Amino acid sequence: MRPTRLSRPTPGPTPRPTWRAAAGVVAALLLAPAPAPAQLQPADPAFWSAAALALAGTAAADPWLRRGLRGPGAPAAQTLARTVQPLGLARTAYVGLGASFVVAELAREPAWARVTLRVAAGFVAADAVTSILKPVVGRARPFAERGAYHVRAFATTDRDHAFPSGHATHAFALAAGVADEAHRPWITAAAYGTAALVGWSRVHDDAHWTSDVVAGAVVGTAASLTTRRWLARLTHRGGVPARLTAGPHGAAVLLTF
Repeated sequence: MRPTRLSRPTPGPTPRPTWRAAAGVVAALLLAPAPAPAQLQPADPAFWSAAALALAGTAAADPWLRRGLRGPGAPAAQTLARTVQPLGLARTAYVGLGASFVVAELAREPAWARVTLRVAAGFVAADAVTSILKPVVGRARPFAERGAYHVRAFATTDRDHAFPSGHATHAFALAAGVADEAHRPWITAAAYGTAALVGWSRVHDDAHWTSDVVAGAVVGTAASLTTRRWLARLTHRGGVPARLTAGPHGAAVLLTF
């Protein structure tokens, strides 16, 4: 009697080796800027020189970086990506900033309220810049499989809104604002390190090219710090950043400069 040959099951997608996931996390952390005393400011030409070099370098290596950093990766990397991604959503930031301002007002902490407003103003500015750039540039996302350098200006579909990364913009705008207000090296490292991990998660999930994340980091940092400097100058001239008023029909924030 001839023995029955058992067919082999078709293997599923093999997870990326653990070392690749670890390398992705390390690379993301290396994107975090230096501690506050050494941090470049958007007014410095060196800031934009460094940004241009980082953007050009990652753009040239985008296809290779995609192969090395995208998922599925190790289970720990997948869990980490799912955990940090919500930190780059605009709604998460707006809820957190709004709660911080309300708590500061209820606790009668005007300094805390002013810090929250400055960070929020920088975040709004960064979000506005990225919201304009995404459709204007029209770069295809990696999962669209149209190549790293396919662009369609004034695109209307989300799959053509890769550049710059909105998650990275939001995360780095918050990190820059918090670090600039705190003036504590460990807070700076934690804020920018978390923002870098948010950016890495988008490359890991094949939603962005690495250069999209770098561009988002530049936009978020530059918009946040520039807006904060502008508000600081207005405040120094005697303006009052904000005042919370409440009445029978609700509450409102009044901005006066």
